[in-house]
Amino acid sequence: MDTVEKIQSQINHLPEPSLIEVLKFIEFLNYKQHAQKLTAEKSYDFSDLLGRLQWQGNALNEQHRLREEVILLIRKEIELSRVNL
Repeated sequence: MDTVEKIQSQINHLPEPSLIEVLKFIEFLNYKQHAQKLTAEKSYDFSDLLGRLQWQGNALNEQHRLREEVILLIRKEIELSRVNL
């Protein structure tokens, strides 16, 4: 019995709430795999720019701005996941 058959066999005995949990986990794994592929494709060696760039802004303010942006994105994702339940 291969892995897919084992998974199918186990899924057949799960109640609906557990199936939803399994589905969410599978979606997470697919997202993670897709994100890893994108990261690998977009990797770039910036060593040729070393010493040639200078930061003109306030690094602390930029960090706070980026953190707030991430928090907003996470909140949107949480709201979307609640709507999709």
